[in-house]
Amino acid sequence: MSNQESIPLFESRQQIPNHHRYVVRAKAHRYLVDDDWRIRVEERLGEKKWTRADLARESRVGRSTITDLLNGKQDHCVNLPAIHKALGWDPPLPPILSNDAGELMGIWDRLNEFERGRLLERARSIYEQAKAPPRSPTRK
Repeated sequence: MSNQESIPLFESRQQIPNHHRYVVRAKAHRYLVDDDWRIRVEERLGEKKWTRADLARESRVGRSTITDLLNGKQDHCVNLPAIHKALGWDPPLPPILSNDAGELMGIWDRLNEFERGRLLERARSIYEQAKAPPRSPTRK
C-alpha cells in the first residue's frame, strides 16, 4: 500500500473489512487511564444517574471494557474520546508519544509560576533560533 493511497473511514468496527482492520488498530491512540479519571467518571455517572451499562450504550463502548476500565483492570484505552463525549466532557488530550515530552511535562509540573515563565521564555528563544534562516558568514 503506498502512502498516497487513501484509507476509507468507517462509522463502526462492523463496517471495516477484515483486510483493513489492522490499519485502524495501528493508528489508534492508547490513552492512559488513572485512578483520578476513574473517580471522576464514577462521580459523573452519579450526576447523570447512569449505570455503567448506560455509559457503555451511550459511548458505544463494550460493557466489559467500561467495567475493566473502572475496576482498574485496564490502564489504557483507545475509546476515551467516545467515553468523554458521552459524559459531556472535552476530548482527552492525545497521549504523550515520547519520553522526552513526558520528562518535560514532569519538570513543568514541579515548577512554580515564575519558573514556568522562565522556562517558556527559554523555549521560545530556542524555537525562534531553530526556525531562523542560517546566517551567512561575514567577509572582512
